[in-house]
Amino acid sequence: MRYPPARKSASRSNHSSNSGRSSVRKPSLFSGLVYCMDCGAVMTYHRTHGENEAKARFICSNYRKNSKTTCSVHGIREEDLYAIVLDDLRRVTHFARQNERKFAEYIGKKRTREAQKEMRGLEKQIK
Repeated sequence: MRYPPARKSASRSNHSSNSGRSSVRKPSLFSGLVYCMDCGAVMTYHRTHGENEAKARFICSNYRKNSKTTCSVHGIREEDLYAIVLDDLRRVTHFARQNERKFAEYIGKKRTREAQKEMRGLEKQIK
């Protein structure tokens, strides 16, 4: 006798629900990259659903997980973070287009410093 496959609960399933929205949450592009400027803790990604739209923001994990005395409540909206990063990318690419030689020198120096730092770390591991 054959039994039909077991059904998963819509709230726990990795498949789309009847409403057409996926129950799997997509992480933010910035997850793991945003840090609290006061305490240095990772800022965690949180989504809430309002009346008309989903709202996403990053909140200090130290404040949220530990006590409210370790850090103050603050965060940044994901849309504001996108705007800040986009503005910075535009500024850097404009500089690179206007000053190609200076930009290439800067990147070359940065790579050299990073390579030297990595080599010092590897030398310490060898010793």
